[in-house]
Amino acid sequence: MRNETLNLFESHLMRQFESSLFRAVGFALGCVIVGLVLLGPSDRIANSARGDEESPALVKYNVPVDESVERALEYLASQQRDDNLFPGQYGDTTAVPALVGMAFLSKGHSPGLGPYGETINRCIDLVLASEQQRDGKPSGYLVRTGAGKMYAHCISTLFLSEVSGMVEPDRQAKIDEVLPRALQLIVDAQAVQKQEQFQGGWRYEPTSNDADLSLTGWAVMALRSARLNGRKSRTQRYAKRSSSYCDASHRTRTVSEALAINRISPTTRR
Repeated sequence: MRNETLNLFESHLMRQFESSLFRAVGFALGCVIVGLVLLGPSDRIANSARGDEESPALVKYNVPVDESVERALEYLASQQRDDNLFPGQYGDTTAVPALVGMAFLSKGHSPGLGPYGETINRCIDLVLASEQQRDGKPSGYLVRTGAGKMYAHCISTLFLSEVSGMVEPDRQAKIDEVLPRALQLIVDAQAVQKQEQFQGGWRYEPTSNDADLSLTGWAVMALRSARLNGRKSRTQRYAKRSSSYCDASHRTRTVSEALAINRISPTTRR
């Protein structure tokens, strides 16, 4: 019965994957971003929960969940096309290969090593090759199509930051060239002049003059990863600005006010 339930759950996840890829993480990221920005590493470690290791009610699921994750990773690897992209609505953006690469990293796989090392490398190469040109020069903007835009850019930047230091010298040299430009584009997008309630946040375009929490979450995660990875020179000022924006969203008194500050119509919520 347990295996049947897990199989049904996996099937449901696969059906929902394409339609909810960006939407599903948005609200959760908005909720946790203040903690990511304001708490130091020691605070997060001291308060981290370990219920999956301590609770017998959860421990019994470790093996079946691990087996499900392994099957999911096998599926992801099997879906990568010859051009390093993936099928589906957003499969031709940089976001999906970056998310796929991070899925393998989260299970302990490394670029160039083991059964999925080449899959991760191909995801890295796709992101690196997708940097857009502006006035004949590389711009740092890591997008391929109109879909996703700054979502794709921030997710891809996060991915490059996470694999930096894990790859062979040639790929590392390319990351060292592209990643600083990608980070600077995020920093510059935050600095675009905005109305007071949007200051410190990010939106769909590098030049957007409004903001929302979901994209702000991805931008802060990318900058935070880079900062923890030693790239501090161009990411020092984002924290105070982004936490101010999140605080402004958090202090709203009603659902309508919270939606209004993020430019969401109550009639269009999903």
